[in-house]
Amino acid sequence: MYTIRHIRTACVALATVAILLAASPVRAAAGSDDTRARLEAASVMLERSAGVLSVEQLDVLTRTLSDALESAHFGIQTSALRLMIQYGDQVAFSHRTVIEVVRLYRDHSDDRVRRMAVVALGALDDEWGLDFLRRSLPYEQVAPVRHTVAAVIAEHQKAG
Repeated sequence: MYTIRHIRTACVALATVAILLAASPVRAAAGSDDTRARLEAASVMLERSAGVLSVEQLDVLTRTLSDALESAHFGIQTSALRLMIQYGDQVAFSHRTVIEVVRLYRDHSDDRVRRMAVVALGALDDEWGLDFLRRSLPYEQVAPVRHTVAAVIAEHQKAG
């Protein structure tokens, strides 16, 4: 049985591979270069700040991550999810960002991205997002995604 720590580690590894794939000009979507550059700047800002951000920086970060999540580019989406998984417990993300992560969980065609979105929702520790996961669990048809949802919910119930 995998713990949430194992799942987070696997998601970060998947996102790292996706970043390498995103660098390929063949996979680049139109208009993705600007979003990719802003996402890289957000990543550097998070690493340097150790999660302590001003209101302006947080606003820029959440807008950048929301834009990245709305991108059609697989690598940009997974990079944004990786940042949320890595820094979700240190930064309070906006409700708009949580909604975008829920949208990825609910609608994405790639189950690996859906699982990353579930882990990101757990890392964000947003009650609305966690409630969405609780309500969707009985209806989830893909076994690996269902197990990830159950692990995230169990982790939050154990924490308190």
